[in-house]
Amino acid sequence: MTKTFSRADWRVAWVGGNAEVVETVRGFKANCDSGQFMGFQKAVAKVLTEGTGDMAGIRDMYRRRRDAFVEGTRKLGWDVQAPKAGLYIWFEVPRKGMTSMQFAEKALDAGVIMLPGSGFGQTAEGFMRVALTVTEERIKEAVKRLGTLKL
Repeated sequence: MTKTFSRADWRVAWVGGNAEVVETVRGFKANCDSGQFMGFQKAVAKVLTEGTGDMAGIRDMYRRRRDAFVEGTRKLGWDVQAPKAGLYIWFEVPRKGMTSMQFAEKALDAGVIMLPGSGFGQTAEGFMRVALTVTEERIKEAVKRLGTLKL
């Protein structure tokens, strides 16, 4: 639901396969929690059985959001590459010698939230992750704010 239907807040999964394995997973899950509430399950089932929505429109929306961030930050002199797909853009911290956490804190001071790569493990240090889950207008505003940073 998250990526296909542009619902970043709709986390849902299921399991299929060998009956013994599925039963083991079901038993484990039944003892961990009670699952998603029924209204959410019904909404997901309806979306999955009655249509795919405007997939071309969703792809275009993400492409515009991606381009707004990439083009805007390139104008700031940052080397940000455009991913071919996905909800996120990963890029190197634009100032050499600054950790991803230090850069995330500077961005936050400008009113922009982005995740430091260090939160994803040691190999992601030095990189930032930006979510494309807000409107194009908010992304442009974020880039404008990032332009005020003194790097």
